Amino acid sequence: PPRADQATTYAVLLSVQNKGSTVAGGNVTTILPSYVSYTERISGTGFSYDDASRTVSWSTGELAQGASAQGAFQVSLIPSASQKGSAPALTGPVSFSGYDRFAGIEVSATADPVTTETVGDPGYISTNATVQ
Repeated sequence: PPRADQATTYAVLLSVQNKGSTVAGGNVTTILPSYVSYTERISGTGFSYDDASRTVSWSTGELAQGASAQGAFQVSLIPSASQKGSAPALTGPVSFSGYDRFAGIEVSATADPVTTETVGDPGYISTNATVQ
């Protein structure tokens, strides 16, 4: 579990799935909280990180109808004592945008922030999500 004033690393997995028409110029973005540091890309291509704005961007490129893409990056969390007992966010809200080639319009979607509650991890235990 994360501990106050100590670094813990997490892999943030991003996944997009296109259930509609072909989408061009797909881009996923999120802003990291001040207590989280971007460390590296783990998988996927098209990742970038801007230190000044704390923004992680992932260019998914063109997504054909029914296609999906995954990518992952690593972050380091250093929670404060005031976060004890909570499951801190590792990212801000995650946004997707692109251009629907059939409809001829911009499309977008937003997902909730990724937190230390890594329920998709096979070794997940709820008590390990909260800051000690």
